[in-house]
Amino acid sequence: MGRARRLRLGARRLVAPFADPIGRDAIVRWPGGASMQFYWRNSPPTAPPLVTIPEQRVYISTERADSFVTSFLRFSKGEVISDDGEATVLVEPFESEGREAAMVQFPGGYIAEIHTVLPP
Repeated sequence: MGRARRLRLGARRLVAPFADPIGRDAIVRWPGGASMQFYWRNSPPTAPPLVTIPEQRVYISTERADSFVTSFLRFSKGEVISDDGEATVLVEPFESEGREAAMVQFPGGYIAEIHTVLPP
């Protein structure tokens, strides 16, 4: 495995490219702590086409979110199309049974309850 190597896009290579039975893989860690496995295939996949869009989630602390987004957007040549912290709130925060919770809807339609335990 060896030492992690910083890539020019801000990520650190955790595992250098290695051969697997159908191609090559590598693992990187982005600022903020999210790790991703990249793979290259030597032949086309034999699985049937996807019928739904796979769900991908990345959880990054608020202190590291900006550095993650900056680095990942440089890598992906992507762009931020919305950055409204209130855009996904369905049910305003409320307290119940020793915790605070809210219901939110993320772009793409995913709905989740976000909660935290209240201090005693």
